[in-house]
Amino acid sequence: MSHRLLALACLSVVAVACTEAAPSSSVVPVPVTTDAGTLLPVVTDNTTPDTTVPAHAIFGGEVCTALTAGDLSSTSFRGFGTGPLMSTDSPSSDSCQYTVGSDTNTVVVLVRLISPDDFSAPPSSNDLSSPVAGVGIAARSINHGSTVEVQVQVPNGWFAVTTPDLASAQRLAERAVPRATPNAG
Repeated sequence: MSHRLLALACLSVVAVACTEAAPSSSVVPVPVTTDAGTLLPVVTDNTTPDTTVPAHAIFGGEVCTALTAGDLSSTSFRGFGTGPLMSTDSPSSDSCQYTVGSDTNTVVVLVRLISPDDFSAPPSSNDLSSPVAGVGIAARSINHGSTVEVQVQVPNGWFAVTTPDLASAQRLAERAVPRATPNAG
């Protein structure tokens, strides 16, 4: 009888141990994926990025709005004269190239965004720089030999206009200033 009592006691202990070890819930945590190069969890961002251009962005975020066909066709370029706008191209997100002229003779005008460092940097040893009055907050011209660049500071950034001569670069920079600050005033 003592054997029966011992066997019964053992069965009771095993039954209690099995019920205590059983999970209280059937929810199992899902493992977090990790990058092969790290043991840290990979955080996946499923939100759509906001691509809205801020209202104060220079040229409203579109550099090719700096100049119009009217601005370009009414500007006289050294060695060329005037001509219609033939094409507009955006070689990068921070520049716009306008081609003015005809099939046989063209002028390229480049408008590009520049940094404050570009604006304040001294020109290279071969280039000549001089201040330009009456354009934006501040402006300067840099003569590169075959082209002239007018760099302009406006309340919301900096840009440059490059043409074959100072007069056309300055005129086009003046025309671009109001479009550079679309929400000013």
